[in-house]
Amino acid sequence: QALMFIMTIPGVPTIYYGTEQEFIDTRPAMFAKGYGSEGEDHFDTESRAFQYLEELIKLRKETPAFRRGKWEIIKDVPYGPGVFIYKMSHEDEEFLVVMNTQKDDVIALGDQANLKKRIYFKEVFRAGVKAASIRTDEKGRFYGQVPGQFAGIYQMEKDTFPSVILFSGLEFKNVSVRGDV
Repeated sequence: QALMFIMTIPGVPTIYYGTEQEFIDTRPAMFAKGYGSEGEDHFDTESRAFQYLEELIKLRKETPAFRRGKWEIIKDVPYGPGVFIYKMSHEDEEFLVVMNTQKDDVIALGDQANLKKRIYFKEVFRAGVKAASIRTDEKGRFYGQVPGQFAGIYQMEKDTFPSVILFSGLEFKNVSVRGDV
C-alpha cells in the first residue's frame, strides 16, 4: 500500500535499494559478487515485489494525474487502520485510489465525496485477490465494500450506465442496467 501511495501522488517517489526484492536487512548485497551475498544473485525480475513495482512505475509514467494531478482526500479513518480513499485528477482524467489498511473487509461510506453522480469505476490496478465493489449514488456520495488489506486504482468513467448494488449476505453483487433506475 505504501508503494501504491507514493507512486500515485505528485512529487518524486523515493524507493529504497532492495525494495523490489523485499529486502529487510540493512544494505544487503543484490548481486552474487557483493559483500555478504555468499555468491548468490538476489536480483529476480520474476519476483512478486519486482513485478508489482514495475507495473506501478509503468502506470505512473503513463498517467499524468499521478505525477502532476490535484490530490483530494475522499475518505479516511483518523483514529487508526481502515479505509483511505483519495481522488487524483488532471485535465479530463480522474482516478480513485482505494486502500483498506486493516485486515477485515469494511463498508465505506462517504457523505461529502464531491464526486459526480453515478460514476462507473473502471479498475486499472489492484493489489490483492479480492476486488473492491465501489459506486457513487444519485447525490455523488461514495459507497462500497473494500476487502481487508486491499489497494486498488480506479479510473472514473463519466456518462456511463448507472449501476445497482444488491446485497447477498455480506457480499455485494453488481448489476449494470440501461436507462434510469
